[in-house]
Amino acid sequence: TPRGELAAGPGVIESPMEFQPDTSLEAAALHSLPMPIYVHDEERIVYANSAVLRVLGARDLASVIGQPIADLTHDDTRAAERERRAMLLAHDTVLDHVDAKGVASDGQTVYYTCRAASFQHEGRRLVTWVATGVERATS
Repeated sequence: TPRGELAAGPGVIESPMEFQPDTSLEAAALHSLPMPIYVHDEERIVYANSAVLRVLGARDLASVIGQPIADLTHDDTRAAERERRAMLLAHDTVLDHVDAKGVASDGQTVYYTCRAASFQHEGRRLVTWVATGVERATS
């Protein structure tokens, strides 16, 4: 093929206009990422990938989805978390390098370094958190 052109064939996108998002592929890719990712609304977790389960020591998604954010936030950082949540839910905002403390299923403290971004989805403002560093407290 001439330089810069793609050969046509099964599974090859010949034009960017042909690309149609595949939500099942997107969901599978997001769920399999090794970094913990979760999405919340004003009060509760609405999505978590499998890495969140590992970090929290949760047995399944049902034990995380629907949980109040406050239940997963360490007492020492609840006020700061509420302020960040209010800011993110009020505006389209991106936060870089947020240090946070959470609580795992077994009560152990988990230290996170995160990035967060708010977005609109189906008329709701949601916030995505991606943990770029995670460390469990040692007993």
